[in-house]
Amino acid sequence: MTYPELEYIGQFGEGDVPLRFLDKERVFTAKGGTTAKIWKLPQFELLHDIKLPYENARYWQLSPNGEFLALGIVHAREKSSSLRQVEIVLLSLPEFSEVTVFDTGKNFGIDRLVFSPDSNFLVMGSVGSLFVYDLVRLVQVNHLMFLSSHIKSVDFSPDSKYVVASDKGNDIGLWNMLQDYWPIAVLKGHTHSVRCVRFSPNGELIASASWDHTVRIWSAIDGEELVKFPITGSSFSVAFSPDGALIAGASTDGTISIWNVAKFEHEITLSMHRDWVEHLEFSSDGSLLMSVARLMEITSGGGSRYLMTEIKFWDVRDFQELVTFWGNNAILSPDGNLVALDTPSHIQLYIKR
Repeated sequence: MTYPELEYIGQFGEGDVPLRFLDKERVFTAKGGTTAKIWKLPQFELLHDIKLPYENARYWQLSPNGEFLALGIVHAREKSSSLRQVEIVLLSLPEFSEVTVFDTGKNFGIDRLVFSPDSNFLVMGSVGSLFVYDLVRLVQVNHLMFLSSHIKSVDFSPDSKYVVASDKGNDIGLWNMLQDYWPIAVLKGHTHSVRCVRFSPNGELIASASWDHTVRIWSAIDGEELVKFPITGSSFSVAFSPDGALIAGASTDGTISIWNVAKFEHEITLSMHRDWVEHLEFSSDGSLLMSVARLMEITSGGGSRYLMTEIKFWDVRDFQELVTFWGNNAILSPDGNLVALDTPSHIQLYIKR
């Protein structure tokens, strides 16, 4: 069997920055809320270098179609209050011109910003609530309720009609995004905090990862639990392969479990990470699995301190480990052929051969 290689082809820009692909040839980087750049790859050509007036920007999210950038602006907390004034600034790309500002009022800040797959809607998660914005009419169209604490995960169905979300609690909410503010189903079964929820590529299943040492699969039709997979630690991430045939679940003990979705059977456990795995992502062509682990150190006071991030790529055919990178983060291009690695000093670019 011939394995693909990730070949280093150069570096560009500054490191330690938000990093997103706009499409298979353009990548977006930012620094604070004051500088945004768009690069053309693999030529490393700087297409746009824009100064922005958003010093309080704390959250960045790009729309799937690459046409919008959403900035989460969180203002300073008022005296004797835990509430903050929160705004979402919507910019059009590549000009970075301001389209509108959604004033969310005073709340507890921003937990999540998520675009729908069709780029027509944006959801902001904030303690116990999901605010839904229509990006065609530029208005808030719903306020989804049920959850009660900080939002840990939000995902849209592939047709952009349904939203699934979890908070620090045990239950999961499933909403028809535009019909009602209350969930159409509550997915009950987990016994500890649910940290990640994901729709399957066909929209018929929902996967969840929890601190109760399980990954579970649910029906997206009625919320029924279909299977419970045990894992050896708490889980922060779960991911479906693009064809929906496989599901990968990450664990805090550094392992990754792979299951066959059709058979609900365990395939293999990958055990090469040194610490807890926080993110899993399949390439769009399904040939690679990227896993991201944060290496932590226990301090003398009993707490923990972040050391570095370990990023591995696996060949999905037999889950052979291909390469390990060290950096802050890595992202895959939409076609799965490029990997941009964020390091403390610059961004490295790799191409799949």
